[in-house]
Amino acid sequence: MAAQLPFELQKLPPQALDVLRFFISNDNDPSDDLDIMEGADLSERSFSKAIKRLVTKKFAEMDSMRRYTLTDKGVDLMQELAKYDESTGTRSEPKTPAPEPTPAEPVQRRLTLVLAEPLVAGKETQIYLGIDEGLDDHEVEMLLRLSVVNADPDQQEEILSLESTAAHTTFQVVAGDFKEVRLRAEAFQADEFSGDLHAAGGMYVDVDVIESDEDDEQLVAYGTDVKVLPM
Repeated sequence: MAAQLPFELQKLPPQALDVLRFFISNDNDPSDDLDIMEGADLSERSFSKAIKRLVTKKFAEMDSMRRYTLTDKGVDLMQELAKYDESTGTRSEPKTPAPEPTPAEPVQRRLTLVLAEPLVAGKETQIYLGIDEGLDDHEVEMLLRLSVVNADPDQQEEILSLESTAAHTTFQVVAGDFKEVRLRAEAFQADEFSGDLHAAGGMYVDVDVIESDEDDEQLVAYGTDVKVLPM
């Protein structure tokens, strides 16, 4: 029976395997990004994608001199790859990378805000904010921001990890002694390389405020389309 690539390695992009093979060849010696790109024959974009995945999964780490090494967990994975390469006759050296893939196109997802209306002045209310569908074979981080007028706090943010399923987070607001509160919900996605935030979309809603909670509250949902770039 032909040897199969271990499952944990199958989940990594091919560029990450090239980085692991680089560390096989140099015995996991601390190396900077230029050394790894040259030794693994990777473009800057391919290297960035690979090292980000390895660091996120805690297979690699960067020291104070901005050099990378594999963690103990990464060394174990490297050894698994070395065994696989040996059993299949694959050289434990970086391969010439495949052509750069076509850049991913943004996909449309639904940003949903849920709360009980009307709000009651001085009473804490829970606001649900989330994205209704995940991404197949991708994992991205979205920053969700809730800004309010006539309520406290005036702004809150949470990082939402969007994987294969829907995801949401919650915020708490306290309406002031006003007739109405405005809620603005916004979604942002960080650039894969620069970290700069790009607006994915958003909405605002005006919600009535009452003085007491004697009236029945009704759960209400609002939604808008946002654009998410798979990475």
